Amino acid sequence: MKRSPLALSLLLIALGALALWGSTRLAWIDAVVAADQFGVQERTLTGAKWSPESTAVALGLVATGAVLMFTRGLTARIVAAVALVLAILGGLSGVMALAGTPDGSRVHSVLTNSDAVARTSGVSDDDGTVPEWAEVTDVTTQAAGPALAAGGALLALLGAASAVIRPRPAAPRADKYRTPGQLREDAEEAEAGGELAAQNDSGESAEELSEQDSDRLLWDSLDAGDDPTASTDGTR
Repeated sequence: MKRSPLALSLLLIALGALALWGSTRLAWIDAVVAADQFGVQERTLTGAKWSPESTAVALGLVATGAVLMFTRGLTARIVAAVALVLAILGGLSGVMALAGTPDGSRVHSVLTNSDAVARTSGVSDDDGTVPEWAEVTDVTTQAAGPALAAGGALLALLGAASAVIRPRPAAPRADKYRTPGQLREDAEEAEAGGELAAQNDSGESAEELSEQDSDRLLWDSLDAGDDPTASTDGTR
């Protein structure tokens, strides 16, 4: 079954948004921290903590996809352009995480936030926080999360680009589009009007012929020397 361009665009955008959201649930960064208070520990940061904008981008893509279902023409193209920008923003963190080693200072900043820490080993304070004086000794990237984010952004990018290039055409004006039923009614009305006009023409022709015959009879009577009004007066 052939899919419409809009359906394909929406499918790609939806898959991209789903992949971006899924990437936020996966581990992105593994860090080893050391401090006199608790020694050496390994911590893991998920995509939701390392790239919190990915969740917002995923929601934005879902919203723009929903709007695309009900828009046409230039409006649809503008909405698709917004989705295109969101897809680019959503893929930046994943690409940067895959391209190089994450910044240690940023890792330290995120780790000192208790909400961002997922403890994987070692002993820490009761609330799981990493103290400000802890030192980040090693940082590695887990490829699965960033790769899923980059792949999802690419899917959404392709879908948005397709919608920009080939949006749904603007709805035709009511006076420019006639349904088959309306066309048949118009044809029947035109045919009926033509028959009526033909009948009127034939009636006018018969009346004109009758007047011409009467005029000819009058002239014939005058030529013969008769009074054409005599018979008329006698009948009165």
